[in-house]
Amino acid sequence: MALGGRPGARMTDALDVPVNRMTLLRIIRRIPERPLQPPEVLGVDDFAIKKGQHYATILIDMATHRPIDVLPDRSADTFADWLRRHPGVRVICRDRGGNYAIGARAGAPDAIQVADRYHLWANLGEAVEKTVLAHRACLHPPEPTTEEQPEPAPAQIALPPDGLRDVHGRDRRLVTRTQERHAAVQTLLAQGKSLSAMCRELNLEMGTVRRFARADSLDELLFKATHRVTKLDPFKAYLIERWNDGQTDAAALFRELLEQGYHGGKLTVRRFLHHSAATTTSPDPGRVRSSRATPPDGS
Repeated sequence: MALGGRPGARMTDALDVPVNRMTLLRIIRRIPERPLQPPEVLGVDDFAIKKGQHYATILIDMATHRPIDVLPDRSADTFADWLRRHPGVRVICRDRGGNYAIGARAGAPDAIQVADRYHLWANLGEAVEKTVLAHRACLHPPEPTTEEQPEPAPAQIALPPDGLRDVHGRDRRLVTRTQERHAAVQTLLAQGKSLSAMCRELNLEMGTVRRFARADSLDELLFKATHRVTKLDPFKAYLIERWNDGQTDAAALFRELLEQGYHGGKLTVRRFLHHSAATTTSPDPGRVRSSRATPPDGS
């Protein structure tokens, strides 16, 4: 695969064949495009050009796992028109969105539609997580035997003591990563390395290196990293209070937040409650895992 721009320039530097990034882009643009051969098994999914506002569609040849085309939007008509202009697709592998299903039926009515593995696992994980949270109150601790002492009741949810540590008092991964990057950048800076050389050596983007190099102190970086305001922040104390009062239905709590002016998503509320409950009540924090299913092979 040809790499252009800054990634390509960094690769040529590593190969000791430095080439200007604009030269690489000109070379790539002169490569003639291969004639498009419609695949028998077509993968289709959307991606955000500007999240929340503009989405496009990418088409993948599932036999070679290579992109073959990009559509300007994710509408059913656009997808159906592409299928009509490229006959021969026998199987369409898609997510569970309605637009692609309608477009597939209109543009390739004889093609078989299947759900891809990632979305099957993702949907299953969301369904399991929602069910567990909704019926959490139905789960009771096992009865203690005569030889065992009853275990203490699970701790209730509480906010972390500060932004630098989690509920178990350990440094958050974000904090550790910020400290390591700051130390590495400051060491190279003391050696007189340029920002471009730091980018290549640390494999970081220019904006990241510049931020760490120009920061007045590590405390400034840690404060910015751990005090990012989200839409849910003003409502976290209320959520914790309601959860500790016995309301463990995330959907019901989400509706309560809407009445109070919350403009975020339901999944954000569910993840916050699930993560807070898991990290607070688990006796072995190193073994806590999300109930969201992870697709095999990283798919």
